Amino acid sequence: MTPLNAADHFTLMMDHEVRKSGLAGNLCALVIELDVCPDKDTLSKKTRSFTRRFPLAVASLKKTGRRYAWADRNEHPNIFFHYPYHDAENSDTFQTQTLKKIINRKQALEDILPVELHLIEGEEKSLLALRWFHPLCDAKGIELILHHILNEEHDTKHDNTPVGLDAWLAKQGLWKKIKFAFKARNNIRQLDQLNSTLLNPADKQTDTLDFQVIRYNKEQTANINTQARQYAGMTGTALYFIGCMMRTLETIGCDHEGDGFCVPYAFNLRKRKALFPIFGNHVSFLFSQASRKQLQSKQQLFEHLKEQNKYNIRNALDFAMLPLMEAGSWLNLDRFGEIVRKNPQGTERSSFWFSYTGEIDPPMTKILGCNVTGLFQISPVTAPPSFGILVSQLNGELTISYCFIPEYIPEEKLTQITKRMSLELMDNT
Repeated sequence: MTPLNAADHFTLMMDHEVRKSGLAGNLCALVIELDVCPDKDTLSKKTRSFTRRFPLAVASLKKTGRRYAWADRNEHPNIFFHYPYHDAENSDTFQTQTLKKIINRKQALEDILPVELHLIEGEEKSLLALRWFHPLCDAKGIELILHHILNEEHDTKHDNTPVGLDAWLAKQGLWKKIKFAFKARNNIRQLDQLNSTLLNPADKQTDTLDFQVIRYNKEQTANINTQARQYAGMTGTALYFIGCMMRTLETIGCDHEGDGFCVPYAFNLRKRKALFPIFGNHVSFLFSQASRKQLQSKQQLFEHLKEQNKYNIRNALDFAMLPLMEAGSWLNLDRFGEIVRKNPQGTERSSFWFSYTGEIDPPMTKILGCNVTGLFQISPVTAPPSFGILVSQLNGELTISYCFIPEYIPEEKLTQITKRMSLELMDNT
């Protein structure tokens, strides 16, 4: 049995909350676009080799007491790699609809494979989609899984070396953890003084997650990156996308107009360039928050967000969240979810969900002789906030994937968001 770490349990709690909204759960996807179709036999062979080296990729989630762990299945599954997808007549529509079926396929918790590889053929391009169950790993981990599937020669002697979140928690004494926990709690209380604005605060059942991918060419991306450096600094690219989306939603209007916007985002604890560990979530969380008054001036907004981020890092609020996450892993999922999602006023803390992954590192330009022409990610959301954005970049071209629940975010509203967001990003408002 391989127990979940505190961040794994946090994402399992989010799976529980996503399921309560009516969706399939915390099922994410990294989608790689290829100019031609790779050899299926070679891919199948590589995935079989990967699961022999890393059996956790085909484990089953089991509850042990109050907590959860990955356990070996009774029989070795042979469905890690799926490839009977092909439609020559309308490839783009077929590929999109197939991806939607994959991320909306409902299964019992113990039946979900931690990761699946899907090959969806097309006439102009083929898609290689890694669908992962978020308690398995974070977004960086799924990139490394793809890297390890395609490169069998990697040394695996460091597989079980504690790093990231586990290593940090193991080094802390009880009183230091308590001090950190109080610091994080005080920060959250400060955030909760502003009631979050939401696109749609409804809390009704749904069964479908949808997504739309917006791409920016090299010239547009260069312009956006220039604006990001100007407004948010050399290391504030993620803040730039968060701030621009805050201003976008403020401009088009939201159903629930609170005091401001609050957005959680992940803080990566992995060592740079490290190829291990590929499993486990090695992240903590920070928040960007701004009042509606601060949104009126773009310059003032980003000065505020930069200062807020500096304060968070200077005071180690990213690490301070870890003891709270560790304590939460002992709670039942319902109680943990209620504490994390709801502020004292009883409304959703998060105005929208956000992730910025940047370029894949190590770089990946070819897969089995096929050119990588694009990539994007898909992530579930809870209802509310019913909306999330995921930003990535490949070969100097940005891609934004908008993930949303269509019952709450109709097509005309999404069109407004995507158009306005592009104007904000390129500073053409």
